[in-house]
Amino acid sequence: MVDLERMFSSEEKSQITAAVQLAEATTSAEIVPAVAEASGRYDRGEDTFGFWLAAAFAASMWWFWPHRTDTGAWGEGSPWIAVIVLIVGMMLVYILGAVIASRTSWLRRLLTPESHMEDEVAGRARQVFFDRRVHHTKDGSGLLIYLSMEERMAFVCADQAVTAALGDEGLNELRTLLVSMAKDAGPTDALCAVIAEAGRRLAAPLPRATSDQNELADALVLLPAP
Repeated sequence: MVDLERMFSSEEKSQITAAVQLAEATTSAEIVPAVAEASGRYDRGEDTFGFWLAAAFAASMWWFWPHRTDTGAWGEGSPWIAVIVLIVGMMLVYILGAVIASRTSWLRRLLTPESHMEDEVAGRARQVFFDRRVHHTKDGSGLLIYLSMEERMAFVCADQAVTAALGDEGLNELRTLLVSMAKDAGPTDALCAVIAEAGRRLAAPLPRATSDQNELADALVLLPAP
């Protein structure tokens, strides 16, 4: 699992905060950037790897353990020894496999359906949208730019005024830009670029008024895995 505190230096955090402030200088939208270590637990991937490792162990036991002879004996010992070894061994190997998968990001992603990860990212983003009160601005102008490192996916949540200004297509374009730039340039540059693009697109439909007040913090929000 990625360590977000090490990933984002104090300079990079300041850079993202400055990007938010610059964007909000031209629009009444309240932009909140957030990065999560992961959006879901993904037990299914861990269970899948543990199951297949246990199955491989069982197949190996069947292949290498001495088979019954014509006299009914199992090698030189009781047949129950093989049964006990098989059951205990499969349990231990299953647990080992689940632990390995839980600590190996690429393996967990490989064994988790992409649609499941997309659902988890969208669900966590919506949760952050409400928990961080991005939905609670005076004019309904909150915008959450959310990046999830484990899944390498992003999501953009917007309140009523921003959704009306950008539309679903515009929000999807911001998400696509965030994912592509995070892959090519890294999360800091990606967040700064998408924040700037959001500010540019919202400046005309949601201009900043002279009486506008900053309702939400401009700092980058770092979220641990669930």
